[in-house]
Amino acid sequence: MTSRRALGVGPWVPTLCAYSKQEGYEPRDEDSIEAEVQGRLNDKLRDRTSEAEVSKQKQGDCSLIPKFHKPKAQPKTAAALVSKEARLRFLQLRHEMLMDNNELENLWFVLREYASAGEDETSERIDYDRFCQISVKCAELFGEKSLPFFTPSTFLKFRRDELGCISILPLFHYIMRKVSMQQTRIYLSYHDSVGDGYLRESDLDAYITQMLPSLPPLVELESNMVPQYKRIAIRKLMFFNDPHRRNRVSITDLLVSPQLAEFLELRQEMSPEGEAALSGNWFSLSNARRVYSMFLELDEDMDGMLTKEELALFGGGGLTKFFLEILFEEHIEVWNSRKKPSAGGRRRAAKNTRMDFPAFLEFVLAWENRKHEHSLAYFFRIFDRRKQGFLTSHDLFIFFRYVHERWVEGGNYELNVDDVKDELWDMIKPEDPLKVTLKDLVACKMGDTVISILTDITGFWAYDSREMLMQEKEEETEE
Repeated sequence: MTSRRALGVGPWVPTLCAYSKQEGYEPRDEDSIEAEVQGRLNDKLRDRTSEAEVSKQKQGDCSLIPKFHKPKAQPKTAAALVSKEARLRFLQLRHEMLMDNNELENLWFVLREYASAGEDETSERIDYDRFCQISVKCAELFGEKSLPFFTPSTFLKFRRDELGCISILPLFHYIMRKVSMQQTRIYLSYHDSVGDGYLRESDLDAYITQMLPSLPPLVELESNMVPQYKRIAIRKLMFFNDPHRRNRVSITDLLVSPQLAEFLELRQEMSPEGEAALSGNWFSLSNARRVYSMFLELDEDMDGMLTKEELALFGGGGLTKFFLEILFEEHIEVWNSRKKPSAGGRRRAAKNTRMDFPAFLEFVLAWENRKHEHSLAYFFRIFDRRKQGFLTSHDLFIFFRYVHERWVEGGNYELNVDDVKDELWDMIKPEDPLKVTLKDLVACKMGDTVISILTDITGFWAYDSREMLMQEKEEETEE
């Protein structure tokens, strides 16, 4: 059994010892204290077992029904505090069982020591016998930390040559990735305030706050920009990893998500290219400034909120008024209901016709990633005004009609709306010839084009002029 000394003691121990000495209590050794604790614990377990047996006899056949719900401990109660302390100590022990950077560096030297000679590091190889010898050597150097990486199943993960040998470089990279992923999981779990394997927005806020000082590309982040940066980072992690909009993300899903990997790219030292190397990274400082500046430019009255008229200027002002109306009805009112649940437990849509910064971030993420399944779901909820779970040709006609009005107002040639509607239907190729589902929109691989045509006059113009634009691009390439 792990002793209290192994788990560490808190600052209250010296105070308790001083009080015991003052009250005349004789000091006791750790073994006797541990024995008393175990004795009292066993007594409690026996009492609970006997109570369960009596309850089972009283309930009769009802005891056969398994208990499927266990209420969570209320915050700041003894049960909640004990559970949190136990979880933190468990995570601390798991962290101590991971290999640190020095040990990983020594592991690489061990691998090269046992590997067959090659022209370079990429050609150094080991067979299974050497693999087992390395396992024994690492156990002597690092203890049990290295044992999970030297199992038969690990060896079989890698491509073997005709002699049954594997390259040591992929093996070492595999071990480094596993250690890094385990470290990240532990760090994320530290911020799980409820202890259910999910992170809320406040948990992600705490995690990002802790990570900021260790991210070299963000050293120039101004203090007054920090709150906005955290909102920008949190929204991407939530938008793509909370598909059911429950205001929480699974640590397991987040751990393997490309969004977290994109954020953790900032841990690398700045390259000679500087910010240019992170130009496509949502979490980069330049992108955070771009998005926040975009919001400030749209917010003409500087009240920190966007009206439909202000958002209409987004992306050059091509969005139709009808699309913006439905956007605000579907997402802004729902957004406010997610933040402000009613007293009866059900959430009512707040009659607020303004978009705040986090809601604007969700819209920008959906618009700039229109190929992504979650972005398509975001827009599908707008198109599905009757909440039937599918779209008809009439739904497509209604949305494109307003794009057509803008098209005619711009002095363009007259076009047949039904022809465009048929083009969209052929583009999607739904399983059911009478309705389009979200699954169809995702499967057609052209959902981003469909969204642009139905909502944005600029997007429709780009689609209508696609052949001319491709020809101009080819001419520029030839020059």
